[in-house]
Amino acid sequence: MASPLSDDPFPVLTVPDDATQHFEPLGTKDKFWFDDAASGRNGLFKRTRPETGEDWAECVVADVAAALGLPHADYDLALHRGERGVVSWNFLTGDQLLLHGNEILGRSDHSYDGASGPAVSRRNPYHTVRRVLGACSIVTAVPPAADAAIARGDDTMVGYLLLDALVCNTDRHHENWAWVVDPEARLAYLAPTFDHGSSLGRNESDEKRLRRLRSRDQGFTVRAYALRAKSGLFGGSTGDREPAQLRAMDAFRAAARLRPAAARCWLKRLEVVDDEELRRIARRVPRSVGSEVVSDFAGTMMSCTRADLLKTT
Repeated sequence: MASPLSDDPFPVLTVPDDATQHFEPLGTKDKFWFDDAASGRNGLFKRTRPETGEDWAECVVADVAAALGLPHADYDLALHRGERGVVSWNFLTGDQLLLHGNEILGRSDHSYDGASGPAVSRRNPYHTVRRVLGACSIVTAVPPAADAAIARGDDTMVGYLLLDALVCNTDRHHENWAWVVDPEARLAYLAPTFDHGSSLGRNESDEKRLRRLRSRDQGFTVRAYALRAKSGLFGGSTGDREPAQLRAMDAFRAAARLRPAAARCWLKRLEVVDDEELRRIARRVPRSVGSEVVSDFAGTMMSCTRADLLKTT
């Protein structure tokens, strides 16, 4: 796949000191909405928590999603009053609304615990792959559909779960996927994938990254680390007493069994996005926010998970 993406380091925007429009209560990070005069776009600035790479992880994953042809929110690294962060650009237009997964599942099943907040929702054992795909099956894919095999929202969600496994996203809880509801067009479709800051080992120290990169202990390698990444999804049926929390890799494989044609479509796209392309994207992290070790570790993680994903049948 010839990449339409830049090889340059991710740019770092400066959000004006007085840009605050209104604060966003959803989630755990300090964040606020603002209007960007230069682009005319509306964006959400999210501060990066100390000792994490939440900002560069968002930008790397967005580029990976673009390479795979997955609909995704756009992100830019940013500074506000000297503090690091990332801008998530608003993908809603007009009167469109975002209906989050916990609201969707709660409306379809009044017994579903749709409590807000990632600390709560990450532990929800009824946030299962089968439930999520079922909820997404009644809306269309993000228009325009990416492929003939990607006609419904659940087909696109399979691609999101492949992305999660590839980048080791541990945060696909029930407020990190949604429908876009468009009252004027009288339709709803699966929202672009968003909020990938908990990916690519973004909270590890460079010391530990180097140790894993150099390790000959198979239990401590980058591959072992990457394949242990847990998803925000659980397995089992809705009647199970204690559904198991799934690894990100297993969440995708569970989805692939339910929607095999869609899984084959996304895996074919992954075949074309080779290891060098993934490493090139990881190298876009500017040295002002992440070291060369960060890029090497992230690229190696994706090389390992890509190899395992392509073994999926």
